[in-house]
Amino acid sequence: MGDGVEPIRAMATVTLDARALDELGPETIDRLADLVEARLAERRAAGEEALLTPRAAAEIAGVHPETMRRAIRSGAIEVAGYVGARARLRRAAVDAWVAGGRRLDPVVRAARVVAHRGRGSHPRVLRAALDVERAA
Repeated sequence: MGDGVEPIRAMATVTLDARALDELGPETIDRLADLVEARLAERRAAGEEALLTPRAAAEIAGVHPETMRRAIRSGAIEVAGYVGARARLRRAAVDAWVAGGRRLDPVVRAARVVAHRGRGSHPRVLRAALDVERAA
């Protein structure tokens, strides 16, 4: 194109739920599977590692999935990106978090301690967070 016009590369994001997949024909599902496999092969060839869901990362780290979600919310573990609102993690970030003692943000740890004190107590999250911060 010598006229100074740049080609436009069109990209689309497609989201399919289980009902939508049920409505597709077998040929279409096979074609989607081929496209996904080709894309994954390209990423592996480029040295990109597969991203983990919080549940998969929790399994690797040996913690409950809710602990992993707390670490994500607190910023204690590096998030590679999001698929919609769902976090995705790199294996290296999970390994680093485990090597660092699987620490949560002090405010999150304090809230967890307060939550386990019982029904009659009033939560003092800020004070508990400051106490945890001073102790660390």
